[in-house]
Amino acid sequence: MIRGLVILVLALANTWATDYNALIDDEGIYVKCSEAPAGTLGPRDVFNIDNMVMHMEPEGIYVSGNMTVKLNFLPSDRISARFSVMHYERGSWQPTMFNLHSPNFCEVMFDEDQYWFKYWFRYIRNKEEIREKCLKVKDTVLVYDEFLMVLHLENVNTSNLQGRYKAVITLEAFDEHNVRRPSSLCVEIRGDLERVT
Repeated sequence: MIRGLVILVLALANTWATDYNALIDDEGIYVKCSEAPAGTLGPRDVFNIDNMVMHMEPEGIYVSGNMTVKLNFLPSDRISARFSVMHYERGSWQPTMFNLHSPNFCEVMFDEDQYWFKYWFRYIRNKEEIREKCLKVKDTVLVYDEFLMVLHLENVNTSNLQGRYKAVITLEAFDEHNVRRPSSLCVEIRGDLERVT
């Protein structure tokens, strides 16, 4: 009896699963945060992305080239990274359950189980250099193999996700006494999730 009920629930969950396409606003993907604290830097303030190519196609965004770190931190500094998804509801941005925080980003950026790696850092060609310098050393170049950033979510088993979203990514540096450095990065990826019919 219970086994049959479990099979029925699993079958219904798969039937209710939905696919979504993400429609990104800006072909450059990243823009400066709209609600960042004073002194927060945007993507072009922290990285030289003149040699980064991002080309939007129906199947996703093709990314290739390289970007160069503009800021300089001490080797002993710790970089904290945060990724938060916000949903636009009734005139304001509301937090969602989709959040990721890595207090020591440099330790996990090449961990294959981390989302940072799966969707962005796995495509870095010069992994050993970046593993050593992280994003702390000015003029460090992150060289990317060409890859496709897929803008499709498959088999989502949750309530309707259609609507306006933004992903907010922040990077903050802390010294050896855990005091936050004055310069931090905040970027957003804005767009809409559209249900696939």
